[in-house]
Amino acid sequence: MSVFIIINEWSTVDGDSFSEVVDCRYFEDLEAARDALVIIAEGFGVETYDDEYNFSMSEPTNHIVFQEYYVQELGRNGQA
Repeated sequence: MSVFIIINEWSTVDGDSFSEVVDCRYFEDLEAARDALVIIAEGFGVETYDDEYNFSMSEPTNHIVFQEYYVQELGRNGQA
């Protein structure tokens, strides 16, 4: 059995990189995770398409120069 999570990765103007599981939440199926990803994208004014499971932004804001959100599958043993 697998679960799906949404990861947010970003780089700062200082060259540091960070990542997090969005809302520390998991989804039991891929489409539920994608639906949540679409809501996040819409919040940033980014359009996604039906077959996309990620989006990125490279417009600098609040010291962030690049940001990406994507769906990742975790297997039974927690491995991606």
